[in-house]
Amino acid sequence: MNRNKYSQLHQSLLFHWTQPADEKGSSTKIADECKFIPKAVPKTKPERDKFIEHLSLILTTGLRFGIQKCNHVEQITPAIKTTRRIISFSEWGVGSSSEHARRYGHIGLGFTRKYIMIHGGRPVIYINNQKTDPVRKAMIKLLESSTKDGTLLHHAQVVASLLKIYKDPRKPSDPRLEIKARREGRTPDEDSTFALDFGKAHGNLEDREWRILDFDIQDVTPRILPCEPGKLAMIVMPDHKTLSLALQDDRIREIVLPKDKPAICMISREMLRSI
Repeated sequence: MNRNKYSQLHQSLLFHWTQPADEKGSSTKIADECKFIPKAVPKTKPERDKFIEHLSLILTTGLRFGIQKCNHVEQITPAIKTTRRIISFSEWGVGSSSEHARRYGHIGLGFTRKYIMIHGGRPVIYINNQKTDPVRKAMIKLLESSTKDGTLLHHAQVVASLLKIYKDPRKPSDPRLEIKARREGRTPDEDSTFALDFGKAHGNLEDREWRILDFDIQDVTPRILPCEPGKLAMIVMPDHKTLSLALQDDRIREIVLPKDKPAICMISREMLRSI
């Protein structure tokens, strides 16, 4: 029996999620940049037009590398700062698309994993933020020791650019449940004796993030990742209406339906519900 190719999509493609900059949020304080603020979905024709302009620009000029808004390594040690420009991607299952869009942007650009790897892409290293975690302790020692040896500082900054903090999303048990259990004459964990605890969603661990680093720190011109047909395989739009507008745009249609290269599949997140 042939496997459903769509259920295995995350094994073949890596997605970068993006959308037009929010002018209202441009004045957000730096201290708030690491906080998760849900991205707005386009609801009006002018808002959808901005999405179309944003997509057209990316397809024409490519994806631009940028500095991380949230300096994740700062949560481990302030000794090293990540100053390298990067592009981030997420492995993607159909069920994760809405959450990724809500966090990072409502346009998904799906590149072949091979293309990302050729450009130096690799998975990030997730570090537990618990102070007792042995890997966290080891990473702190390695990063801080590099500040005493100038020949190691460059390498430490590269490693730091591939680190990402994750926290245990599980919450402590509700004491009210224990009180209720005692009133009913049973132990708090009696009902869960035969239950398997799968836990809750694991936050940013679910992204299975990949990054491409810009190693040329001397070049002030931002590096560009071309969005070429055959390398860029899929574009996910927020909804049917935005997808329809995109397909009516001459420039976008010319790029996604080339004569001499594989076409780029365009789909809306609403369509994914039927897969």
